[in-house]
Amino acid sequence: MPPPSERRPAPAAPAVEPAPAGDGAGVVLPEPMGAERLQRGARHTEGHPPIELIPLAPAEIAADAMRWVERPTRGYWLLVLVLAVLTALGVVGVVVRLLGGFADRAAWGYYAATFICIMSAAGPVPVIAWVSRFGKGQWALPFRRLADLYGAVGLLALLMFLPLLGTMPPLLGRNNIWFDWPGAPWGWDLAAMVILVAIGLANLWVGALPDFAAARDRAAPGHGRREARLALGFQGTIRQWRVVTSAQIILGGMYLADYVFTMTLLVGDLSMSLVPGWRSAVYPAFTIVTGFQTALALLVVTIALLRRFGGLADYLRVDQFWALAKLLLALTLFWFYFFWSDFIITWYGRQPWEQRVLLLIDFGPYLTPFILSVFLMLFIPLVLLIANRVRTSIGGATLVSVLILIGLFFDRVRLYVSAFSIPDPFAPPPPVVPPTHYPDLADLAIIVGGFAAAALVYLLAWRLVPLLSLWELREGLLLRAIRPFLRTRVLVIAKPW
Repeated sequence: MPPPSERRPAPAAPAVEPAPAGDGAGVVLPEPMGAERLQRGARHTEGHPPIELIPLAPAEIAADAMRWVERPTRGYWLLVLVLAVLTALGVVGVVVRLLGGFADRAAWGYYAATFICIMSAAGPVPVIAWVSRFGKGQWALPFRRLADLYGAVGLLALLMFLPLLGTMPPLLGRNNIWFDWPGAPWGWDLAAMVILVAIGLANLWVGALPDFAAARDRAAPGHGRREARLALGFQGTIRQWRVVTSAQIILGGMYLADYVFTMTLLVGDLSMSLVPGWRSAVYPAFTIVTGFQTALALLVVTIALLRRFGGLADYLRVDQFWALAKLLLALTLFWFYFFWSDFIITWYGRQPWEQRVLLLIDFGPYLTPFILSVFLMLFIPLVLLIANRVRTSIGGATLVSVLILIGLFFDRVRLYVSAFSIPDPFAPPPPVVPPTHYPDLADLAIIVGGFAAAALVYLLAWRLVPLLSLWELREGLLLRAIRPFLRTRVLVIAKPW
């Protein structure tokens, strides 16, 4: 069977006409399956993208989903090799930092910013899949597994967090959120990270159980032992299906709650509590909301790359980009709302320590990262996403997403590198504003290696878990059809049990 990129779409099937019956009533013929499901009709309505179904039969979908597990291409292994080399470069930078110890906290600033970028962008991506399941959003079926796979990146985030435990000063004598709890902040922060990673991996594994069972059943004799172990005897009984679907909803909700909790702790212990006089109830919420914004952007970039280079163009269409772009526009507006809510209170307070905090993170040594983050995460995306032509185009949504991801890095630099550069977190406010801390060679290696390691973990997860959720896509094929309505054609979705 040729890959999706070489397949020619089947000709459009004729509109479904009612068949005459003896009593004069019309009987609607059933919808065809596979490539014959393409429908003829209006290409767009009032600027909306075309209404399309996946033009493939279930067997073709299964072959596409298992391709990266069974037969990865040479380009895949070349990309893995490049990312592995860059990751090794990042490991060298971390070793340099470890040899220098933890006394100079400023030296760990860019390491902390890289860690928070990964937590902000990759951490919330599984929540997007959960929201679509909870709200029964059929448009998200093709990329739900792609979003769940980012739960595996949590393993890297957990490893990167361990050295940061050594940079946290004692609580006594500085601002903190812990009220002298035993084991804080080190034990509680670590426990929250471990629980978050465990929930993300459990959510990925539970959702892939039916696909592991399918891979086990289609394996040749003597093969498929790994899939059989991962499937845990899944046979597709009604009870097992109910367990899988219910567990995904429960685990996704738990992941969302723990992500918000974990990021609240990290914001306080790795940023705000290191700056004397910095008090804000909105700053943690700003970090979480901008995390969801960049998670959407990362997912858009991911599906754009897989559509172009991964052979998934038959699944990832304009419909997915359009829906994600609308959510991205909403969260871009939330970026401004939460930033302004935090900024205006501090601005009007005009206390000496508040003016120093604004000078530190906004208008002083980190003015350039602040301006770049505002333009790349707010102004430019807002102007572009307002245009309907940009929102409904694959290239437009991808371009905006890339800008947001770049802006995230500069935003976290101004918030975390600035906080780590404070020489004495125990000093009374107002804090001393140090000069700009520029990255050295070790910092550059850590930045490049950290992001490369996140991409490497994501790619290696493809060798274990199918990229597409087979059972959800097959269910979607049965629940969706295109029907004529007045002068256009509409998508009809059946209500599952």
